[in-house]
Amino acid sequence: GVQATLHGHLHIHEALGFATNQPASLVIGNGGSAASGRINASAALKAEPLPGVRLETFHSHTEFGLTLMTATPQGWHVQAYDTLGQPLARCTLAGQKLRCA
Repeated sequence: GVQATLHGHLHIHEALGFATNQPASLVIGNGGSAASGRINASAALKAEPLPGVRLETFHSHTEFGLTLMTATPQGWHVQAYDTLGQPLARCTLAGQKLRCA
């Protein structure tokens, strides 16, 4: 019955949606300390985190900012912003399915 997991972190924001039957995973914590490096989205989408597990949605950034989650009749609207209030990511979460733009 778990639809999503929410994790904190010091310096990264990630949204992971799975093609297989795993709950979406949101790592929200890009307000803590400066990060170094970036994660290659193409490589992440090709990776198999565990045998038989496949990602279909991957979004990551390390810019300082914050994330707001708003309940909707369909699920959740997840929006990440930078320190100037500009959008970094827009995602929707319905059940276990996460979609980001």
